[in-house]
Amino acid sequence: MGRSLFGGRRRAFVLLALVLVSINLRPAITTVAGAMSQVHSAFGLDPALLPLLGTLPVLAFGVSGAIAPWLARRVGTGAAVAIALLVLAAALLLRVLVPPLLLPGTFLAGTAIMTASVLVPQIVKANHGTGWWTGLCTMGFGLGAALGAGLVQPLEQAFGGGASPGRSRLGASRRSWVRR
Repeated sequence: MGRSLFGGRRRAFVLLALVLVSINLRPAITTVAGAMSQVHSAFGLDPALLPLLGTLPVLAFGVSGAIAPWLARRVGTGAAVAIALLVLAAALLLRVLVPPLLLPGTFLAGTAIMTASVLVPQIVKANHGTGWWTGLCTMGFGLGAALGAGLVQPLEQAFGGGASPGRSRLGASRRSWVRR
């Protein structure tokens, strides 16, 4: 009894974690549209390249779909999702901390998002999640996308950021560090 209870709790924890992962994947790309008007001044990106900024994640989605199964075969599905999340975090930091790498960081973020997105349903199935859990994860993708797009402007105003919350303060600290 103790084992099955523990296994049930573990399974529920894994499935809940997958829903949270699902919610957190899409905001990295959906916030870009809401902050597009500030990207030129905050990152020094040529205005002619702004459409590319919105297109890169979609291109990355198309190109990277095959990476997920390959990576999962090599390291396991759970480890592949963990790697994708680490790559996503690194790409997001890269986009903010190194402005000339905004475009490559955006492509890398899109690649990581697609890799994790492809594998989440497999982990749900491996943990005996029902269609209900798969539906929650799918809903999480949409919810995260909507929250990212809908909250970028209010958060920017609340935190006084440039192209993203905290961006102006981060840029100011980076500039003061470079001057030393």
